[in-house]
Amino acid sequence: MNHEEIRTLLGLTDQPARGCGAINALFDQHMAHVDERIRELNHLKEQLSMLRQRCESERSMDACGILQGLADMKNEAKAQRHTHLG
Repeated sequence: MNHEEIRTLLGLTDQPARGCGAINALFDQHMAHVDERIRELNHLKEQLSMLRQRCESERSMDACGILQGLADMKNEAKAQRHTHLG
């Protein structure tokens, strides 16, 4: 959780009459951020795995499949992140 989320959570503890609804909403939002980050990391892992499959360890550096793959990759537009991580 980021600092703002923690401040909000602590502020909610000063309002016990409100019940758990606001706390649940805060946690639901944070879990959605975690899910998005997991999706991003899984995508990165897939890309790294594809690069790794291009490499045979006996090749010379100038024939390295990983380096060639990185050089050949089109720069993907950075997706807009919908999390508090920015």
